[in-house]
Amino acid sequence: DWPDNESLMDHCGPEWQDFVNLLPCPSLTRSDGSLNMSHMPIASTAKFEPQPSISYVCITLDIQTKGTVRLRMDVLYTISIMQYASNLPDGTKGGAVWDVFMRQDVPKLRKFMRQSKALRTGKTKDPITEQSHYISSDLICALHDSKGIRPY
Repeated sequence: DWPDNESLMDHCGPEWQDFVNLLPCPSLTRSDGSLNMSHMPIASTAKFEPQPSISYVCITLDIQTKGTVRLRMDVLYTISIMQYASNLPDGTKGGAVWDVFMRQDVPKLRKFMRQSKALRTGKTKDPITEQSHYISSDLICALHDSKGIRPY
């Protein structure tokens, strides 16, 4: 996480408020939000602060065999904000797709990935936490056909 030894709010100064104002779901994400856990009595002894991370991705037109971010599992609640997307070379508007799976589907997803010939590398102990695979739309269809799950 960055920065290591100081509060992100103190480090960013005035830009901190710009960042906070950008976040969706203010009742959850603002420090004074009515649903923010850091203000609940049970959590009053702990200090909670957003820990932003940056994912830098480059354009890919080969969406069937590679993506820009490999499959991973967030163990905390995560809000992803796309700051900028350039247009494609043909002028089509750029964008991003996040395939999000329900937590209860993770065991089936993990089993599918271990059994999938397209994903076998021989080295993978856990295909999700190792962040070594990208799931194409073809694999998402196969996942739905064999395990009955799909991202939303």
